[in-house]
Amino acid sequence: MVPPFRTYGRELLLVTRFGQETGKCLTDPDPENPIVYSTDHEVYFQEIDNKGTLEDFLEKYMTKDEFLQVAKKHIESGLTSS
Repeated sequence: MVPPFRTYGRELLLVTRFGQETGKCLTDPDPENPIVYSTDHEVYFQEIDNKGTLEDFLEKYMTKDEFLQVAKKHIESGLTSS
């Protein structure tokens, strides 16, 4: 089993999820809002994507409340269309 967090030479911290490695450089000049990088397990480090700052990266995800609101709306629309 691969651990979810790995460091390589104290330079890169990676988080593994579903075959996608997402990480940041530990020596980033802006440690409060570092650049996030991503690579796929099939092209491991042959292709690296810049995902923007950590703040921009996290902004792409929904909060629990936002997700529940979307899910409830979807469920309710499915119930009324039957």
